[in-house]
Amino acid sequence: MAKLSKADLRKKWEAVAAGLSGASDPIAHFTPFVVSLQQADSPETLGYFAGKLAKKHAGAANNLLSRTAVAFLKANRPPEAIAIAKSLIASGDPDGRHRILLSRAHAAAGDIDASIRALDIGRVTEKQMPVLDFACQVGISMRNWDLLAQAAARWVALSPKNAQARQYLSHALFEQARYQEAAEAYAPMAEFAPDDAGTHTALGRLWATAQDLDRARSSLEKAIGIDPNQYEALIGLCDIAIAEGRIADGLALARRATETEPAFPLGWSRLAKLSQGQLTDTERSAMAAVRADPKLHPEHLTELHFELANSYHKAGDFNAAYTEYEKGNALAARVAASEGWAHDPAALRDALSARARLFADYPFAPPTDEKGPYFIIGMPRSGTTLIESTLAAHRDLRAGGELRMMPALDYEVGKATSALEPAAGQQWLGRNLNRLRKAYLAAAPGDGLQFTDKMPTNFQSAGLIRALFPGARMVHVHRRPLETCFSLFRHQIARQWAWAHTPEGIADFYALYIETMRLWDDILGPGAILHLEFEALVHDPSAEIPILLDRLGLDFDEACLAPEKSSHTVFTPSAVQVRSPISADFLDSTSRYEDRLTPLRSALKDRGIDPDRSPFSPS
Repeated sequence: MAKLSKADLRKKWEAVAAGLSGASDPIAHFTPFVVSLQQADSPETLGYFAGKLAKKHAGAANNLLSRTAVAFLKANRPPEAIAIAKSLIASGDPDGRHRILLSRAHAAAGDIDASIRALDIGRVTEKQMPVLDFACQVGISMRNWDLLAQAAARWVALSPKNAQARQYLSHALFEQARYQEAAEAYAPMAEFAPDDAGTHTALGRLWATAQDLDRARSSLEKAIGIDPNQYEALIGLCDIAIAEGRIADGLALARRATETEPAFPLGWSRLAKLSQGQLTDTERSAMAAVRADPKLHPEHLTELHFELANSYHKAGDFNAAYTEYEKGNALAARVAASEGWAHDPAALRDALSARARLFADYPFAPPTDEKGPYFIIGMPRSGTTLIESTLAAHRDLRAGGELRMMPALDYEVGKATSALEPAAGQQWLGRNLNRLRKAYLAAAPGDGLQFTDKMPTNFQSAGLIRALFPGARMVHVHRRPLETCFSLFRHQIARQWAWAHTPEGIADFYALYIETMRLWDDILGPGAILHLEFEALVHDPSAEIPILLDRLGLDFDEACLAPEKSSHTVFTPSAVQVRSPISADFLDSTSRYEDRLTPLRSALKDRGIDPDRSPFSPS
């Protein structure tokens, strides 16, 4: 399209201006001229005629000024666009589009904070809903869950029955590990659409994540009542059965799911999990056929790789098993990368250094008689699920599972204090301790402190745990490094743990874990963290479990010797395994793969780690 110079446009302008007096609709009269201005040779030309137009008709001028600002953005000149957007807002912004323009201009200038402030979310009116929709989309694209939560909450307040707004709000709360609130935000959706099985299913899955299994079961059963073949609801009920240890019920639901949708992967992966890999040849072949579908979602395909691997392992085909583990990890790494997760050893080390600075001379309150919560920490796949099951069998404790609030709080503390001097960071933490403590307890099960939290990577947060809960008990579970690291390689791990998919990444994280635990021992002092060797407990549970309970200040409870009989819920990958009695079978997953483990052994040795001896074992 040919560009028009100022001289060309001046001729057009003179003709349009001369005919204005006889025009019945001024805006319609100016529209062809405004359209022709899109061919202007520069933003300055647009601005020049916007000024002229403003003297003739303000409404048309605003339209032209908006186009001018967009032209400046396209010309990579955000300061001019910002100036124009501010002038437009000053003259009125009834639908909010000028506010969106200002936000875009600030973003183009690289000032994200100003971009967010420009939206002025708290003052958005019912006529300016596009601002909130825009803010929510920005929040999702930036993974800025605070922005998404703020915009969606304002949207819900203005329009409580807006489905999109509630979905956004639930999404934000979920990403902030505020699962109960996420489910509560979504719950009215089931009232808006009482006959929609998909809505009840989604609500049920949210309640399940919040560990409110009664409400989860109710929602999922409503979905099945509406549509007996609602596949996702069957999977949700199967997952509840797994968490509650109802293995037979879970198997029946998994088989029903595979019969309902034979080509869908989730039923097969649940069947493999519940049977602990003991599939028939027919079932294994059916899983392999599903896995071959090129349209399969990468996350579901990853899960099938790992479950097929476990099935081959049970069948004694260890080469086929290892090949599936490799494929599962390679795909998991690609999925993590596509979502912005990457293994960054330098960032992990920087975070450790920041924690060391913050807590090195922190004025911790003295331990209190108010025991709890009971944190079970260590490397993932080190045996933390069995230890939680053992403790949760105690009459005075309840299982919390892998609560995600402490990592979220640890991230918030790090973000707020890492750039501060230690004294200033400690002051910030002191001012916010009560708020952080309340936020953690709000996400915890039941009332009081007598519960477990077995999020393994809370080992990174031991200083924060001690600051928030002077009476907290921390049990650090450790085992043979090669066993822990290979177990990580053999399981589908949370996508944000991008280090978990290669021998080098796993060894990197293991080395950092050792350094972190030694840091906390130095800072918190002897006895603040109880180090528990997993192998010792499994070899002689009747001797070691009473010692563990005594060191935690708990009376002996016979039920702790048989944790597989406990009725508590388990939400981890070990949920099925811990329903079996404690056995030495838990201790060896590596001997059949020794010829394939050279890269992992070498990676550990390169970082000064003995693959066959825990660095925390007694001398």
